[in-house]
Amino acid sequence: MKIHYLQPLAVDKNIGRAYNEECGLVPPDDWICITDHDSCFLHPDSPKQLYDIAENNAGRYSLLWCVTNRLRAPDQLYNRTFSTDTNILNHKAIADKLFATKYAEVSPFPHPAAGLLMLFPKSTWEMVKFKEHRINFDAHFSNEIRQQGGRIGLMEGVYRFHFYRFDKADPCNSINHLQCLEK
Repeated sequence: MKIHYLQPLAVDKNIGRAYNEECGLVPPDDWICITDHDSCFLHPDSPKQLYDIAENNAGRYSLLWCVTNRLRAPDQLYNRTFSTDTNILNHKAIADKLFATKYAEVSPFPHPAAGLLMLFPKSTWEMVKFKEHRINFDAHFSNEIRQQGGRIGLMEGVYRFHFYRFDKADPCNSINHLQCLEK
């Protein structure tokens, strides 16, 4: 098994198309980890951790999300709290703590989620493609997976730092950069 790490971008902001193009290049039995370009791992052994989680959950989950510091919805947030902490070392400490205490724990995740990190086998993508020309392509992807009978999980020990509009007065409602000419 191999995990392909992708950060697809689309200058025309049709991120769904870019995700589909990249996923299409991955061999059939491999896994895909798509990450946002404004996020990063803070623990040096995160790739090994993701590999172990994927290997242990093959066939159990169709899609896996991570814990993070900043998102609109609280369900993926560390302690369900939106962080305004700009000290990256504090976030590194959280990543280290979760890595040490919850390394490979995965819990069922019944909520819509944000795609700052999505880990899934290629077979999931073959079942459900990303919707083009949609701002909420990640929520659509997860909802379609559920409708097809797939299970979605939260990797409790994986913490990914997310910049998520640190420089905006109202980060949750600042979405101009996401506008993708919805059709």
